[in-house]
Amino acid sequence: MTLKVFITGASTGIGEALAVYYAGKGATLGLAARRAEFLDGLNRRLGGTHATFALDVRDAPALRAAARTSSPISRPDR
Repeated sequence: MTLKVFITGASTGIGEALAVYYAGKGATLGLAARRAEFLDGLNRRLGGTHATFALDVRDAPALRAAARTSSPISRPDR
């Protein structure tokens, strides 16, 4: 069973480090951050198979929409 992880603030810093770590463990990721270009670059570096969400976590409707998506990370484990 593949681990599914949703990471906010994924474009830089600790969020980016977590994305690299979990991708290295074979997890399927949902990557969320405000800057789409940074997310896209990170996703490409990680193989291009992860879901990305350009959003601000303070925007509750956008965050809920990302959480409800039918992408591979729906119902994340972490």
